[in-house]
Amino acid sequence: GLVRDNERGCTRTTMAAGEDDHVATYKAVDREHDHHGADKPRRGCVRFVAISDTHGKHGALGLLPLGDVLVHAGDFTERGDLAEVDAFCEWLSQQPHARKVVIAGNHDLTLHGGAYEQACRDWGVTIDGRERERCVAARARLKAVPGLEYLCCSGTEVEGVRLWGAPWVPTCGGVFTKPPAALAAVWQQIPDDVDVLLTHGPPRGHLDLAVPRGFGMGRKHAGCEHLLHAVTQRVRPAFHVFGHIHEGYGTETDGATTFINAASCTVRGQCTQPPIVFDVPARHPTREPVEAGATPAQCCCFACLRELDEADPAET
Repeated sequence: GLVRDNERGCTRTTMAAGEDDHVATYKAVDREHDHHGADKPRRGCVRFVAISDTHGKHGALGLLPLGDVLVHAGDFTERGDLAEVDAFCEWLSQQPHARKVVIAGNHDLTLHGGAYEQACRDWGVTIDGRERERCVAARARLKAVPGLEYLCCSGTEVEGVRLWGAPWVPTCGGVFTKPPAALAAVWQQIPDDVDVLLTHGPPRGHLDLAVPRGFGMGRKHAGCEHLLHAVTQRVRPAFHVFGHIHEGYGTETDGATTFINAASCTVRGQCTQPPIVFDVPARHPTREPVEAGATPAQCCCFACLRELDEADPAET
């Protein structure tokens, strides 16, 4: 459960004995504190600050806890408008975290060039012939943010800690959606040695209880069964960060993986759910650090824009 630490003005996630006691959420931060209200990271660890589903309301989060890596698990806009992307990138550029790792969500329409036009039609957005231009521009905006990596069925490392991220969710409105059966091929791409997995949607049964539309209806599991199988039977990452189901916000563990639903917005759309902070022991880096603003050379959502020569890795 969540308990309030009144002395520090933060809300900490408490877990059962034997579970990771270095996962915490921060309701408010002390501006006089060296780490913006958070405990100092454990020695030899990489500190992650996780948020998701800000839907253009990131400013409501206030001063974020400090850390080495700020991760966003998608839906940073409401419908991917360039003005929304610009505002997010400007805000992200102002954050003190040396590394930022971002994936898209189903609301970030301009991040999927192949599905953008149809999504505009579905969501009542005017088609004006400049759809491709907007998709290219959205990608360029993200790429220009210092220290940002945009992951799309791809990975990176931070001090030897291995991350991998993908935006895909079971069929719903927007982009980056597939029928549940088709998602199995996506999750097969997750490397076996991932430490921190970043997906937009949850695995089935973990922080995925959604409130259905309709009076008197009970909550239903909205997570992906195939993602659950990949995470619990094969990959078993130390941490799995996601969002998408706003009402599933929180943390839990199965003893091997700590599951973190970092959705910042509530089910009513208020961006009031605190960032979640966790530490991961650093390892010796196995590759060169990423350059500021770097983006994977192969990105599934832009293959259709003919900017890349290779086929869409998540569509095959």
